[in-house]
Amino acid sequence: MNRPKGIWLFPFFNIMICAIGVLLLIGATMVGFSIDADGIVTTNTVLQSINEKNASSPIFIEWDGQKLVTHPSMSVLKLYIPHFELDSNINIDKVVSEIGRQIDGSYLQRVIKFALQSGGQRYFVVLVRPSGFDNFIYIREFILKQGLWLGYEPIGQYWILEPSGKACF
Repeated sequence: MNRPKGIWLFPFFNIMICAIGVLLLIGATMVGFSIDADGIVTTNTVLQSINEKNASSPIFIEWDGQKLVTHPSMSVLKLYIPHFELDSNINIDKVVSEIGRQIDGSYLQRVIKFALQSGGQRYFVVLVRPSGFDNFIYIREFILKQGLWLGYEPIGQYWILEPSGKACF
């Protein structure tokens, strides 16, 4: 092979281009992690339970601070309850009884009766959006006072949920 006389820089350029590519990849990764994720929409978030013989089955409800959405039927119930503050004089029992009054006759009340009649085989999982954290305590107390088991899961404010399965009724 006929190489030009003197210093041959071709291997140096290859190494330099690879190093620049690695630095660009690291920079893009750092920018990607630093972007605020509030506007990201997550789809295909599947709500399902374990299909096991003796396992209790969850009933998913979603709380955003103003609406309770029962999944998978997507039944919406607007609730008018105050925001919780530690230094406020709001009586939790009064708010819980007001929730009971607002729920009276709704689809959610039928779901609660169904869960109570299941003999401990059904429990509630409340999917709480960030806008619902400041008054979730009232929803939690209401469900617990009904004698039902409860779990909760924080979810993103802009997540789109796609529940699977069939409704209770």
